[in-house]
Amino acid sequence: KSESFCRPGISFMGAHFWILAIVFAGILNFGQPKPTDGFTSAIVDLPQYQAKIGGFFYNDKEDVPNAEATFDALRLAHVYGLKSQINVNDAIKFLQSLKNADHGYALRTGGPSDLFAVRLVVLSYKLAGITVPEVSELVNYIKSLLDTDTSLFAARTAEKADISSTAFALDTLEALGESQSKFFQGLLPSLHQTLKKHYDTEKDLFVFPGETSPLASNAYAIIVSKAAGFSLSEPKKIASAIAKFQDLDPASVTYGGFFTDAERTVVSYDGARAIAALRVLDQQYPGANVFDSINLDALIQYAK
Repeated sequence: KSESFCRPGISFMGAHFWILAIVFAGILNFGQPKPTDGFTSAIVDLPQYQAKIGGFFYNDKEDVPNAEATFDALRLAHVYGLKSQINVNDAIKFLQSLKNADHGYALRTGGPSDLFAVRLVVLSYKLAGITVPEVSELVNYIKSLLDTDTSLFAARTAEKADISSTAFALDTLEALGESQSKFFQGLLPSLHQTLKKHYDTEKDLFVFPGETSPLASNAYAIIVSKAAGFSLSEPKKIASAIAKFQDLDPASVTYGGFFTDAERTVVSYDGARAIAALRVLDQQYPGANVFDSINLDALIQYAK
């Protein structure tokens, strides 16, 4: 078993991981967790992880700023009221510099447009309280990534559509105020068929060809189901199937986390996504008691 994400340390990567603890605790209504020494150090030193060009990087060994680290910094600043400690305007200017000719955004300077990056940039604008510029062009870029046969979206131009990119696309469109648009609503019938096609009633899970993380795929599928208004007939069974991915070996260093694949790799982000997806199920189907199958004490211990 392995942990593919760093535990808190004296670096912004530690803060990046700590966001997951916030996610776990907040989603489960346990309040805000007490910061570790590593997290406190990362927060105190947050400005040192902002490059001269405005973007943020995760540690001084990899000092190339990127959209993901910049979003995480803005998120931390928003959650903990730390905007005065960083230069928000320069961070936004950096994100603006990642825009490409196709109206998409790259994760790093000079990179290709990427739907994940687009979502990060849009949410960063929201966190900074800034109006998203050129919304219509951005929506057209997202539309260009649509597979019209399945209503799934691709992460990049000419790549195969998948469920995670579709979750990013729908979330971004909703953030842009497009959820009631003719385009968005027109996706729903085909999306319903795609979700129905990929739901395995024997496994009580969604199964997508070529998926590398069944846990992440199901988390994204649940989120897409909610956005698309797709009714799940057995939400408790899905929750129970997801619970089987939890590492419940008390001797394990990843005890309480979630395995993301058959190799029993624990990926913190995938676990956070899974819990977020269960929270979505809990809100949609309050009588299903979807958290009954999760060892919450172990999860909290892992998040800390």
